[in-house]
Amino acid sequence: MKLEYIHSGSPDCPLIRLYEFNAAEIARLRALVQSLASGSLPGIVVDELDGVKAIRSCRLTLRLGSRDEGMRARKADHFECVLTSLKWDQIEGLLEPFSESNSEGFQLLDKSGPISLVISRDGRW
Repeated sequence: MKLEYIHSGSPDCPLIRLYEFNAAEIARLRALVQSLASGSLPGIVVDELDGVKAIRSCRLTLRLGSRDEGMRARKADHFECVLTSLKWDQIEGLLEPFSESNSEGFQLLDKSGPISLVISRDGRW
């Protein structure tokens, strides 16, 4: 799975894009997001997961919070997405169609902060 920050080039920007993943990678991401939703994990460092390739040193942390803050830049190449358990549960559901190997397209996962979070099978959105 590739992880990339895209600053400009589309009306949807800025955004963090997750793309080019396989079924095992999306299943692991779904399980981790569900762990955030249930509160069994307080956070996930996406760029440190096996199989994740950070483009241009992009770093992403997903955190459970008491309110939906969305995605924010913490440093030049480090981003953090803080959402409630309800929102993480919704995102896990949005990831489900990408578990199918023949799925196409993209899904906007969150846009509650200044930077959107998008998943795309082939990188296009």
